[in-house]
Amino acid sequence: MEASHLPRVSVLIVDDRPENLAALEASLEPLGLQVVQAQSGDDALRAVLDEQFAVILMDVRMPGLDGFETLALLRQRERSRDTPIIFLTAYSEQQVLVQSYASGAVDYILKPFDPEIVRSKVKVFVQLRQNELALQKAYAHLESRVAERTAELAAANLALLERFEGTEPRRVHHKGTNGANGANGVEESAKLAAAESPSCEQVD
Repeated sequence: MEASHLPRVSVLIVDDRPENLAALEASLEPLGLQVVQAQSGDDALRAVLDEQFAVILMDVRMPGLDGFETLALLRQRERSRDTPIIFLTAYSEQQVLVQSYASGAVDYILKPFDPEIVRSKVKVFVQLRQNELALQKAYAHLESRVAERTAELAAANLALLERFEGTEPRRVHHKGTNGANGANGVEESAKLAAAESPSCEQVD
């Protein structure tokens, strides 16, 4: 499917620092996405109530709910249960990276981040979401066409049935008429035979 025909999807970026949010949004701008910002874990939880995102980019270290705690809460909600989450972290320690995957994140990006890396990682999940939405739309259209065609066939069958029932009495009438004509024919034949009988006796 051509890119111009794919549905536009949304991405959620979560970071407590406005400058990081601005840099992330600028990095994603070439992808033509709808970008929603959240400055805390609580803001992120509220954001997923209104929209289903293709992917969530979230800082690990934030005041209040950190990234791991927010992810755990997001997984408890139907709308965000399966949403891919990429962690943003300035910590490259093995323990932090292992914890990121163990918590359910699909990937991580180290700060300071490279805009090209951000786009390449996000683009994968954006395309998956676009294809999912396109398939849902195509399936809904197919279901609608099947329902329409089924209704058309049902109406055609009903019309044929009504026509058949309308001609059935005439068929019975024709049969009755033919039967009467047959009886009259037998009666006439009997009369002719009786009239001819005396002539036969006089010949003898």
